[in-house]
Amino acid sequence: MGIRLNIFDDKTQLQNIPQKTGVYLVRNGEDEVIYVGKAKNLRKRISSYLHLEKLSPFKRAMIREAREVEVVIVEEEKEAYLLECSFIKQYRPAYNIVLKDDKSYPYLRLTLSQEFPSLTLARRVEEKGDLYVGPITPVKKLREMLRVLRQIFPIIQRRTSFCLNRKEPCIYYQMGLCSAPCCGKISKEDYWKLVEELKLVLQGNGEELVKRLREDMKKCAENLEFEKAARLRDRIDAVRLFYEEQEVVRMKNYMADVVGFAYENGVLCANVLSIRGGNITANRSFFLENVDDSLETRENFIVQYYLRGEFVPKEILTDGLAKREVMQELLNAKLVVPRRGNKLSLLRKSKENARTNLQLYLKGADRENLILEKVKKCLSLKKVPYIFDVFDVSHIGGTNVAGASIRYNKGFVKDMYRRFSMEKGVCDLDWMHELAMRHIKNIREEGREMPHVILVDGGKMHVDVVRGVVPPSISVIGIAKERIDGGVRRARGDVLDRIYAKGGRIDVEDDVLRFFQKLRDEVHRFALSFHRTRRRKMMLTSLLDRIEGISQTRKRLLLEYFGSIEAIAKADCSKVAKVGKMSVKQACFLIERLREVS
Repeated sequence: MGIRLNIFDDKTQLQNIPQKTGVYLVRNGEDEVIYVGKAKNLRKRISSYLHLEKLSPFKRAMIREAREVEVVIVEEEKEAYLLECSFIKQYRPAYNIVLKDDKSYPYLRLTLSQEFPSLTLARRVEEKGDLYVGPITPVKKLREMLRVLRQIFPIIQRRTSFCLNRKEPCIYYQMGLCSAPCCGKISKEDYWKLVEELKLVLQGNGEELVKRLREDMKKCAENLEFEKAARLRDRIDAVRLFYEEQEVVRMKNYMADVVGFAYENGVLCANVLSIRGGNITANRSFFLENVDDSLETRENFIVQYYLRGEFVPKEILTDGLAKREVMQELLNAKLVVPRRGNKLSLLRKSKENARTNLQLYLKGADRENLILEKVKKCLSLKKVPYIFDVFDVSHIGGTNVAGASIRYNKGFVKDMYRRFSMEKGVCDLDWMHELAMRHIKNIREEGREMPHVILVDGGKMHVDVVRGVVPPSISVIGIAKERIDGGVRRARGDVLDRIYAKGGRIDVEDDVLRFFQKLRDEVHRFALSFHRTRRRKMMLTSLLDRIEGISQTRKRLLLEYFGSIEAIAKADCSKVAKVGKMSVKQACFLIERLREVS
């Protein structure tokens, strides 16, 4: 890929590094990439690592592990930023800023790039022709906004590809939630007028819309068109809902992100305030451990944050920039270091949030470090464990068996959550064995770091099954309800969780038990949600499969049109007959049977 040199043992090789712009990868003795960096002058930057006395403790620890450096030449700094981010995402080096919070934040997306736009929830900003609003947190509030806006503005509710292939309106039209442009129930011009009204709300220009809607509502009421007036009233309420509980700043219709930083004890906290339409719609904090408080570290965070798929506003407020011009070109946004006025007040607010959240984080980290020391002691480990993988299997009577694994490393690592459909085996032990094998295989194929401890939702037998699959260096423990008189009585309130290891049950302190319970509860939630999804899909198809005379084609037509078994059961016989291409007698029989079994 690039030039590989061992400058740490032979400093004369430093002359072979060109004085050009590029990216460098530091590798350890096991040929693992432990750090990725960029530089305008590669030789000058890399030579600085040979003067240990001038380096931060963080960089000195990296150099002690380093064996080789690999350099890749690029044409300009902008390209170096992009390549560095790509390598960090690919290798996830131990000494780089890698955002552990891989959670993507929610946006409302109006698909203006389509012939008939729809309103959806999005986690990534992809299509440039669409309108994205957000991020907006919490997601529960955003889902409520989406639900209400869809009710008030009857635009397409389903995938456009599904709608364009239809000859008749779907059930959303019958419910008054869609104007059915796909079937010509509304002209394209009138549909886009509806979209423009929704666009005004999403862009924060709702005052003009509310004024117009109030005038229309008053006219409808004077003409005794009360039903129409009620719909207009609901649209006004939707506009209010969109902005309720959002903190208002002093700059009307202002759109920007504000990035403030705070640093203490090797931890950098970055706080991002999202200002949309003069309202603070989201407030997020990120914590970067074992880093120095340099401008390069701060700039690397900003670039990584936006290049992973977040919406980039036209203006980003922050303080202290060394590569402003390069970053502006890379992000296609204006980076501002405010000196006075409202923008400076916003930056101070973000920095204050960062300081407050950092203090809370450090206190929590101290408590967790104490717990991890206790885990090391009770499991007789040589080193303090930091990486925990947790397994669970969910099923009812051996059907729709769903396995799940999650990772915890000073926080839940969302991009390491995995779900498994279990098709083999007859009992929990078989499924846990399969889950463990597939999980370890995935880790090796993805080049991820092996866990220090694996926690399974189960007792000693589950522990023994997993121990037979995973590498011996990984400690395996289980958590299960205490057995009383040879059985587990979950209904009893005094039945406690117990921890099991290789030799049987072990005693742990209450705070350690609560830590393991937190991990178990999270994997159980994740596994149960997958199991419910599988069971729901099976029930959806099996109910129709159990009724005679319903072919696969009819089943597909009915489900595509009505959307659910419940909707079919409530529909009119003649409508079901028409959609399913059957006689009215067959349709009535179908509806009667569905009401019996559902």
